[in-house]
Amino acid sequence: MNKTKRTPSGVFIALEGIDGVGKSTQARMLAEFLAKEDIAHTLTSEPANTYCEVTQKLRAIILDASFNAQMTPLAREYLFQATRSINLEKVVAPSLEEGNIVISDRGLMSGLAYSRAAGFDRNQSRELQMLTTMNFCMRTGRKPWSIYDLVIVLDGNQDDALDRAADKKEFVAGDVIESRGPTYMARVRLELKTFWQKKPNTRDPQWNCPMEVILVDGKSKETVHEEIVAIMQKRGFLHVPESVSTAKRMKEENVVPE
Repeated sequence: MNKTKRTPSGVFIALEGIDGVGKSTQARMLAEFLAKEDIAHTLTSEPANTYCEVTQKLRAIILDASFNAQMTPLAREYLFQATRSINLEKVVAPSLEEGNIVISDRGLMSGLAYSRAAGFDRNQSRELQMLTTMNFCMRTGRKPWSIYDLVIVLDGNQDDALDRAADKKEFVAGDVIESRGPTYMARVRLELKTFWQKKPNTRDPQWNCPMEVILVDGKSKETVHEEIVAIMQKRGFLHVPESVSTAKRMKEENVVPE
């Protein structure tokens, strides 16, 4: 049986930022780095992950512009929260219990920032997040506004980020979120900043997760990756004892689709 290094109670890390800023690339590069270092890890994402097929189907409904005329803001928010609940309870919680470093491409900050930027009621969005994380928090002993051990925010110009995101062209009818354009994405960026700004009356009062912000404009993906690894080392997340790999166990239990 393969031996890998893992933490006693797991480490939960979220990479946040607007569309096209490089979150998915950096999440993948970090996972590859951890694999080379033989450190047990789980790479997941929101609103869809590769472990639970239902989240991929829900994501398509949420983002595919062909469904937009049939969608309401509240319905879209509920679907987002459904995918988050599945990810937290079916993927993240068991991985943390096994001592893995869990890397999430997006998380709670994105959920709040994107919905608020779209005009969704701030108090209602906060209440939905509380409800979504309730079972996860009861299982892991974490608090709703501090479920992450670290949040790494990648901050960059929204126009450049949207240009990169547009290259994907995933849906024939377009992506609902990306089609809202740079003005909307600028609002999302401002909402994200409320989580790390220190000024009174500008920071979200309940948010209590350790955070690091990396400015990505003008930097190569390799440089950004090196900064992320340096942050991980500074916080002591890369010095872990040996234990048994979780990936094999998840496949054996059919958690990961073949």
